[in-house]
Amino acid sequence: MAGGVDFKLRILGQNAHAAEPQNAADAIVAGAAVIQALQAIASRFVDPLKPVVVSVGIFQAGEIANVIAGSAELSGTARTADKEVYRQLPALLERVIKNTLAVYGAEAALEIKCGYPVTESAPASVRKVERAVEIAFGADAVYHLDHAFMSSEDFSYYLQQVPGAYFFLGTGPERKLHQSAYDFDEELLARGAELLAQIAVEAANQQDSQGDCRNK
Repeated sequence: MAGGVDFKLRILGQNAHAAEPQNAADAIVAGAAVIQALQAIASRFVDPLKPVVVSVGIFQAGEIANVIAGSAELSGTARTADKEVYRQLPALLERVIKNTLAVYGAEAALEIKCGYPVTESAPASVRKVERAVEIAFGADAVYHLDHAFMSSEDFSYYLQQVPGAYFFLGTGPERKLHQSAYDFDEELLARGAELLAQIAVEAANQQDSQGDCRNK
């Protein structure tokens, strides 16, 4: 899973009558330019073999049709599956945003927050999960992802402290994450509980401790 860096931007420009754009610092035009420029982080500032995505989810500006907006608010997120790029993202976001706004005579009130770090599973823990899946559901039930998902996950904090593995309980071929039409199959909860129990058994059988609690 990717690491995420979130940002909130308030563009500080100058409003004016729509018929007098020369007297304005148009926050909407500047904001649109920022949204376009942010895509250069992935296309021009980062190794193309390292996945990066930058998305703006909120853009709010203006109140009256014949007045050029003097301020605007944007919020978005940047994601990467590479730990080094994750460390670079805050500086890249700030550089692109502030330099782009300067072209349009606007300033930035910018807040950047590093969210969840990159989720990185330990190979030994992954093998334990694979074995537990094979025992519980058969070898055909193991599905290996060929790429990282660009969504982020707070489980990454656990993995920074203790080796472990993050895995998905498959819900079928149709993914509708964060969509109102998503209908979760609740029968899968029982299979998930069974798998977690089998993982616990596998971990107990392989632990280093020789104490009395091992086989209880």
